[in-house]
Amino acid sequence: GLILSSVGICASNIKDPSVAIIYDEVIDTIMKYKSINRAQSFIADLKNKNMSFYIIQDLSNENSENERLELQKELQEKYPDMEIDIYSAIDM
Repeated sequence: GLILSSVGICASNIKDPSVAIIYDEVIDTIMKYKSINRAQSFIADLKNKNMSFYIIQDLSNENSENERLELQKELQEKYPDMEIDIYSAIDM
């Protein structure tokens, strides 16, 4: 058999009140998508106008890639001045 494992460090900067508001809005948006189980490693740099995070998706949902793209579009419309990087990982 094949065993895969990894160790990761999940950082975030949601202690900043302005970032925490954006984080809550992003999480509320993410929760609308059935293939997305959770988000992690949320980082927002308001000065440089970018944010990034990982979404953990259930790939048994055949719409997972479409939902990731739709999430990207929805957040970009909500935050047009921000560069948004969404990284995808799978939940097995």
